[in-house]
Amino acid sequence: DEKYFASGGKGTILWDLATRQAIRTFDDNRAVSIAFSPDGKYFLCAGPPSDIAVFSKGKPPTMKIFDVATGGEIRDFKLQDILQNYIWSVAYSPDGKYVLSGNSDGKMVLWNTSVGKSIKTVKANEGFLYQCVTAVAFSSDGEYALSGGQDNSVRLWNAKNLTQIKSFVGHSTLGGVSSVAFSPDSKYALSAGYDSMIKIWDIASGSEWKALSGHTGKTTGVSAKFFPDGKYVVSAGDASTKIWDVATGEEVASMIDFEDGEWIVTTSNGYYNSSPKGDQYLSVKVGGKDYTIEQLREAFYRPDLVKLALSGGSLKEFRKLADI
Repeated sequence: DEKYFASGGKGTILWDLATRQAIRTFDDNRAVSIAFSPDGKYFLCAGPPSDIAVFSKGKPPTMKIFDVATGGEIRDFKLQDILQNYIWSVAYSPDGKYVLSGNSDGKMVLWNTSVGKSIKTVKANEGFLYQCVTAVAFSSDGEYALSGGQDNSVRLWNAKNLTQIKSFVGHSTLGGVSSVAFSPDSKYALSAGYDSMIKIWDIASGSEWKALSGHTGKTTGVSAKFFPDGKYVVSAGDASTKIWDVATGEEVASMIDFEDGEWIVTTSNGYYNSSPKGDQYLSVKVGGKDYTIEQLREAFYRPDLVKLALSGGSLKEFRKLADI
């Protein structure tokens, strides 16, 4: 309902979007993957044990469902095996009756939420040293599922029986795939990886439809989702959050927040909006020559054009930075 968001880490926290205040902490365990139920009433979080040393006697890995309104625990899936059941990714089915989990042993599991029991387990990663299933997702109709693994695989599954239908090959880096998602109409699959690439796949043909290139970080994976209208993709990686036009594959805007509270939003052709001192971090190189922001501020500090770009307008008629 767009009233709340949640964050994982050490303790899963529910936040009020309007006040930006924390409402409650669901659990004090580590959570690396979290998800609201489709109706917004419940919340799912999963993570590794509190101490992942092989001979640890600490808390086991967890996967739990909580009531959003009260914070009360609804379901504990009671994971025990620290090595085999370390869950890295979770997803709710559209009807809320099932949960998918991607595990550290290369398996994907379909769970029944009402009883907390596994229904089907399949191998979803063929890596030798790196086996983790790092991302899972359901299609909007609940008929299909996606998985992404550290072996760089993106796989399409029948969500009812977890039979693999096809795979999409394109990512290639240590760490593998970090994020998968369906488009709202389920015609396209979205994947992002530790290679900083975002790829849109045509599900019917099994081929790559668009490649979105702009993130540069290699140490953390990129996370990407479609907007509800399917026209845009939002991605987060390295230090930036980016919005992409699906039809053209072009970057609409890049948003960066700095540790001192300053921020900047840039468009692909160089126009920007920023906090009072945010553009001090902006450096520009054109044709091998460096330019200071003082030389460019008068022409390119255009909050009006950034707003236009973010609202779906086109900036093609405006000059690019390199032209000036």
